[in-house]
Amino acid sequence: MPGNLPDVNFSSWPTPNYVDPEERIWMPAYSITLTVASSIPVFIRLFLRSRNEGGGLGLDDVFLVPGWLLNIGFTTVASYASYHTFVTRHVWDTPPVLFEGDALNAWISQILFLLGPGCVKISVLLFYRRIQAGTFNRRWLWCIYGAIWLTVAFTLAFLLALVFNCQPTRAYWKLYDFSWNEEYKCAKTTAINLVAGLISLIADMYAIGLPCFMVQGLKMRRREKITMNAVFLLSLSVVGAGSARTWAFFTFASDSNVTWSGFWVFFYCVLEYNLMLICACAPSLRVFAIRYLHMGGAATASQKPAAATDDLTSMDPHPQPMHRFRHSDASLFSFRTYRSGGKSRVRVNEHAEEAQLVPPTPTLPPEVYQPDGIRTPKHYEEYVLQVLETSRKSVSDLPG
Repeated sequence: MPGNLPDVNFSSWPTPNYVDPEERIWMPAYSITLTVASSIPVFIRLFLRSRNEGGGLGLDDVFLVPGWLLNIGFTTVASYASYHTFVTRHVWDTPPVLFEGDALNAWISQILFLLGPGCVKISVLLFYRRIQAGTFNRRWLWCIYGAIWLTVAFTLAFLLALVFNCQPTRAYWKLYDFSWNEEYKCAKTTAINLVAGLISLIADMYAIGLPCFMVQGLKMRRREKITMNAVFLLSLSVVGAGSARTWAFFTFASDSNVTWSGFWVFFYCVLEYNLMLICACAPSLRVFAIRYLHMGGAATASQKPAAATDDLTSMDPHPQPMHRFRHSDASLFSFRTYRSGGKSRVRVNEHAEEAQLVPPTPTLPPEVYQPDGIRTPKHYEEYVLQVLETSRKSVSDLPG
């Protein structure tokens, strides 16, 4: 569009065919289908969290909802562009009277695609913040906050670039109104488009790679690891779609047949946007499948249904209430076990001398021994069992 189009030799265009031109008319069906497919996980996530079965509603949901609503708007714009033949025909087969509407539609779609995925990315990063809540790991918190601020800065910077690309702004589309005679000035943005696409790709890869490093060293069941890897692999599809979208947008800026090449820009934008929403809600889908579809596991009869969480580090849909433990609460002589039903004390070898006992050598994950202490009943029980075994061996070796 203005500032993007190459020099065009109109004499090289073939004879226009306005009656029966070559067309691609499947964009509405394609975009609406993907939007419905991505809306289902969003509804499931909000449903679970509204019932406190998916970690409870949080700030990440506050950003997810406008991200989803803007996707509805982007789907509408893409379908409108196809319905009014803005991107269905070759440019020489498109009546010139439609050029202004085509340019305005393109400008609106770029605004929506800047704001919408920006909200979704911030939502994903805030979800990672929820995972790290209570761990006091400053390194990961700074990485998350840094990514959030960079996403905000990137979105605002390119939003302003789009608004002020032409002076006045309406010149972006009024240029194609042959009755409009005002003076205007539009900047060349071919390089900016490429930079914007590359930065967006880097942000996608960062959002995918961050949890991969965050969960390293966490002790998880094999099924949980498989689920985690599946989510990460699905997230790579967003990077693939973003790469294709960046290339399509870059080639669009050098192609005089803008309506025909613009179709593929819409195609990959719709794909990337909807995959992004699906990935953002993927952890909630497993909770829903286990709790309501009875797939992949279920609570035992002795367990009371508890609020499920879609945190990546806790995949059990019926976890016991979490408590915090410190090493001062777990010595060789007094072990406190906390259950949802109450407390019980277990005393071991009260008459042995502490100096004669071999110090325990537990093999729990390193994060258990951070200043915050043992964080879950599962970690606490493993710690108790290992210390008990060490104490038993030590007592059996005592003389007499």
